[in-house]
Amino acid sequence: MDGVNGGEDVGARLAPSRAAVSHWLGQRLSAALLLVLVPWLMFSLGSAGGMELDDLRQWIGRPSHALGLALFFLAAWYHAALGLEVVVQDYVRPESLSAVLVLGVRLAAVVGAVAAVGAVIWIVAGMQ
Repeated sequence: MDGVNGGEDVGARLAPSRAAVSHWLGQRLSAALLLVLVPWLMFSLGSAGGMELDDLRQWIGRPSHALGLALFFLAAWYHAALGLEVVVQDYVRPESLSAVLVLGVRLAAVVGAVAAVGAVIWIVAGMQ
């Protein structure tokens, strides 16, 4: 079979497509999750009216609200990072700069998600 593919391993040829499918699936799943969480968040906060800071802390302190917010932040940062990675990979040259920027996008997403979820945990812990 070496002559058919020029000695190239089939698994090596499929590796980039597996990464693309994983990226595509992650983008779609995070978008689907956000399609549920964004209206929930808008409705929940919109129906609260003129909430004072203490009222907002109590709202976040409810386990279901804290979980929903944490999922929203994780999905939003993940979705944003995947989208920005595609933009960087498609439009930034040379490849070395693109690779550095993709790492920066991933790092920023992790820092943002940890900070957002950490803030929710901090508020919930302060309610105890």
